[in-house]
This record gives sequence, C-alpha cells and structure tokens, in this order.
Amino acid sequence: MEKRCALYMDIYPRIEEILHDRTIVFSDSYFNFLIEIKPKVKLLSSENTFSIFEEYYNFIRKTKLLYDEFCCDNDPENDPKHFWIDTTPNGKEYEANDITEQDFQYFSVQKKITSQKTHQTQILLKHT
Repeated sequence: MEKRCALYMDIYPRIEEILHDRTIVFSDSYFNFLIEIKPKVKLLSSENTFSIFEEYYNFIRKTKLLYDEFCCDNDPENDPKHFWIDTTPNGKEYEANDITEQDFQYFSVQKKITSQKTHQTQILLKHT
C-alpha cells in the first residue's frame, strides 16, 4: 500500500497537467514520462487501475502519433520540392532551398491549431 501511495504521489501531478494544458500530449517529454511509469503502474496497481492507465496511455500515443505525422507531412523543411542542388561560380555544389519565413509561420500556426483542437477532447477529459 505504501508503494502504491508513493507511486500515486509521483504520477498524479504529471497526469493532472493535462487539465491545464492539453497541448502537453504532443510533447516528447510527456510521452516519455508515460513510457517510464508504465511498468511501475503495471507492477504496483490493481488490474482495473492499470487497464484505465493503459487506455489513457494508448490514447496519448495515438494522438501524438497523428500529430507527429501531421508535422512530418507539413513541415516545409521535410518537403523535397523546396530543395535543389546549386553550384557556386567557382564550381562548389551546395543545397539551396526556397523556404520563406511565411512558410515557417504558416506551418507554426497549423501546428498550433492542430494541437489545440484535438477532436478527442471528450476522451481526454474522460481519462483525467
């Protein structure tokens, strides 16, 4: 019981962070935290508690995966059409690109919108 209480006290504040900032689910550090505590929760919690935690963990994992895929697909630095090999007047080759500050700003806004309007808000609230 004492170990469960210590585990709960360690985990609860981090899990609770999501109520104040839903975008935290998209951070690597939050997901890594969940990965780190998952075995502890499995060892020290009841079957029912672990089942709920696992459902929460899978929700975060899937949401983050979709967000990461969105970022990879839409980041101007990942789009090969923006890059080409050019040559300097003295014959040196270099990689050039036509990515503008507006491209980065647009991508930044799209990332923010995507992270703020997760369509699974109700599911998220169910788990917190």
